[in-house]
Amino acid sequence: MYLSKITRCLSVVLCALLLCTLMPSEITEAAMPTSSGFSVNVSSTSGKVGEQIVVPINLANVPAVGVSTADMSISYDATMLEYVSGTAGSIVTNPATNFGINKEKDGVIKVLFLDYTMSNGSIRTNGVFTNLTFKVLSSTPASTTVDITRATFGDVELNGLPATRSFGTVTLNGGGAVPTSTITVAPTPVPTPTPVNTSTGFTVNVLSTSGKSGEQITVPVSFVNVPAIGISTVGMTINYDATKLEYISGKAGGIVIRPETDFEINKQSDGKLRVLFLDYTMVNNHIAQDGVFMNLTFKVLSSTSSTTTINITNDSFGDNNLNRITAKLNSGTVTITGNTTTQTPTSTKTPTPTKTPTPTSTPTPISTPTATLPATPTPTIPVSTGFTVSVSSASGNSGEQIVIPINFANVPAVGISTADMTITYDSARLEYVTAAAGSIITNAKTNFEINKETDGKLKILFLDYTMKSEDIRQDGVFVNITFKVKTSSAVSTNVSISKATFGDRDLNGLPAKLILGTVKLNGGETVVTPEPVTPTPVITSTPINTNPPSGLTVYVDSVDGKYGEQIIVPIKYVNVPASGISTTDMTIKYDATKLEYISGAAGSIVTNPGTNFEINKESDGKLKILFLDYTMLSEFISKDGVFTNLTFKVKTSAAESTSIIIDKATFGDKDLNSIPAKLNAGTIALNDGGIIPTPVPTQTPPPSQSGDYTVTYTQNAWGTGATVNLTIKNNSSTAVNGWTVNFSFAGNQKITNSWNCSYTQNGNSVSITNASYNSDIPAGGSVTVGFNISYSGTNSEPTNFVVNASSTGDSGSTPPTQDTDCSASYTQNAWGTGATVNITIKNNGSTAINEWTVNFNYAGNQKITNAWNCDYSQNGNAVTLKNVNYNGTIPAGGTLTIGFNISYTGTNSIPTNITVK
Repeated sequence: MYLSKITRCLSVVLCALLLCTLMPSEITEAAMPTSSGFSVNVSSTSGKVGEQIVVPINLANVPAVGVSTADMSISYDATMLEYVSGTAGSIVTNPATNFGINKEKDGVIKVLFLDYTMSNGSIRTNGVFTNLTFKVLSSTPASTTVDITRATFGDVELNGLPATRSFGTVTLNGGGAVPTSTITVAPTPVPTPTPVNTSTGFTVNVLSTSGKSGEQITVPVSFVNVPAIGISTVGMTINYDATKLEYISGKAGGIVIRPETDFEINKQSDGKLRVLFLDYTMVNNHIAQDGVFMNLTFKVLSSTSSTTTINITNDSFGDNNLNRITAKLNSGTVTITGNTTTQTPTSTKTPTPTKTPTPTSTPTPISTPTATLPATPTPTIPVSTGFTVSVSSASGNSGEQIVIPINFANVPAVGISTADMTITYDSARLEYVTAAAGSIITNAKTNFEINKETDGKLKILFLDYTMKSEDIRQDGVFVNITFKVKTSSAVSTNVSISKATFGDRDLNGLPAKLILGTVKLNGGETVVTPEPVTPTPVITSTPINTNPPSGLTVYVDSVDGKYGEQIIVPIKYVNVPASGISTTDMTIKYDATKLEYISGAAGSIVTNPGTNFEINKESDGKLKILFLDYTMLSEFISKDGVFTNLTFKVKTSAAESTSIIIDKATFGDKDLNSIPAKLNAGTIALNDGGIIPTPVPTQTPPPSQSGDYTVTYTQNAWGTGATVNLTIKNNSSTAVNGWTVNFSFAGNQKITNSWNCSYTQNGNSVSITNASYNSDIPAGGSVTVGFNISYSGTNSEPTNFVVNASSTGDSGSTPPTQDTDCSASYTQNAWGTGATVNITIKNNGSTAINEWTVNFNYAGNQKITNAWNCDYSQNGNAVTLKNVNYNGTIPAGGTLTIGFNISYTGTNSIPTNITVK
């Protein structure tokens, strides 16, 4: 398997190389240029049945410019030879990064090389390029050849390098005469290759825009009339005037399905960008629709009123058979407005209504079907600071299509799990064409929706349907909206966000500042407001919804069943509020030793369940149910009745009872206001079994002291689980900012979920840490957090609490403790504005570790842009990297490598304060 780095970049560059410079030689060998002495030779050797033999492939007369890229296919007779392995030869620099080899099938080997620096890692000497190891299969005296059936080579500028190729002969078991190697000489190139797949109308547009000195502007590059076969490869150079514009960053657009693997952009020099795309599957991730291919961000340097052009050169496009696709290329114009007084678009600030999330509730097991869950305290609502949603400004002429990105900035650390916004525009001057999800949206096909409600009004909805792993956590383009300019008048018009709500995964409201964008039409300056005028949203303080608007009750019906039978357990809504229920997120727990989950179906009160309803078994004993009125208008739950029917099979033959509980649930209306609800568990009588005893709350022992802090632990337990409240009191005379509580359970208690805090548990040891919104505890003040636990056997309360906290004068965090049994090394490949980083973690201990965290601080303004093989968080200069679910274990003496990309300006020193714990 190719190395991940080779996978990401090498194949992209090589594919672009084939398309841009070497396609004639790949269409027919008659297209290869005249040889200049550079040759590739397979060495001859001999061997006997069962032996392993090494076949070197050598480069001779390597040109002075060096070989920066190589792509070759090696063929051999798989009935006589078995491929064992391949290694880079002595002339290959940094083979761990630059070299990849793979057996495509029996009889064919693929070898790839790329100087990843595109500078100083090229091949410049003669010698062994690769050593191939084969095992002799045949016992017959014979000879066979190992041949280079296809090869392309390029220099640092991706110019093709002609080469002669010669095969090698392997003599088996003292077999027949060795034939003379036939030299394959590259013939004269075909002057103009004929494209196999000529597109009729495919167009690439650099969109025009405008800006002032010091501003950052976004320049979309869009594809129009994408051919039906799709676009699998792209190579292009973007040229701009570096005296007027400074390149900041570039990101894939909404039509790129898997940008982290298939898309790459780099600044080759001031004024020149290189963009590469490859559908690495060559099957299902090609570009199949019109829309934004990428968004380029520039800073305007010039303070003089002028225009400058951004254009495309050295373009190549191909389908999944590497057939060339021709394209029309249209340049874009950036209109730079000098430092004069001009009309500035009005920015408005609309607060999102703050919602009270329905806290996690764990039911008290019951003796009747109507017993009530124990109440869980209402969490404190986090306050967002600085989250901004802005409509980019642009310009265009009559008949042109323009793309308007909507950007998120200062995305809060908790992430954005839900978004609902209305976009208004002047339909007399702009015609809505299409829209595509931006680069910060994961799984857009499921989580994103946009519709034109009326001329002049668009509705955009986003929901992380996992409510776990696909929320928005980075700044960037949320959506790209394409309009056609209808008017020929020289005017300007606004595109604005008239209403918006945002929420985290617990449906807590996230306030946001909303900024409109101005579209300059046909060079016009004066903003013309359409009639009727859309009122500017007024900044008001929305009160927290602390009083239940209704007595919404959600309960699990109690039923009975016998061994082997299938039973249906309804979950019902009672006292549905008049505003309706537009969102639901609930977790159902059951005893998997007694019941086997078969299926779940939406009930009669759910409209359009094929779109709006989802149920999944997360694990034995746990179900996840999600509901969203995707119209956010007409398909909400509006009446009492059955929400879902769950089908179980009775597994036990014992005469007993068991509970099905709603472990966690949140409900919201169409404005994402939280709706409180009473949650009732259901009792399942099995084989005419008895009732479940009601637990008695455990008395709390005297609170535990830890320095200037008091910790009080109270729980409501029911034999196999408990709801715990933990109160931390600051007894000191100074406020604290940031706290952690550590303790150990005496039994096998395990935390299953928490609220108002984050937690880690390693065996019996537990660490509870503040959330972002409750890190401050004033002098004499207290904060309460909570969590649920499961256990078997005894459930004694811990008494060994230790509180670590930072005063308000501290940084808010303590340096992580270095695990002496682990070490980490940091290596990077940097190019002036960014770098690819690999961190290798080594377990120096004598036992395996099951999870790990790496912490360090950057000295400059480095920012992680994406990562692989780990989860990351960054707060200013402080970085935390954690294992993902598949690589938490590192065996004794073992190592693990993770990686990420960074962007930066100025210096990029390697951090030295790396700690592992």
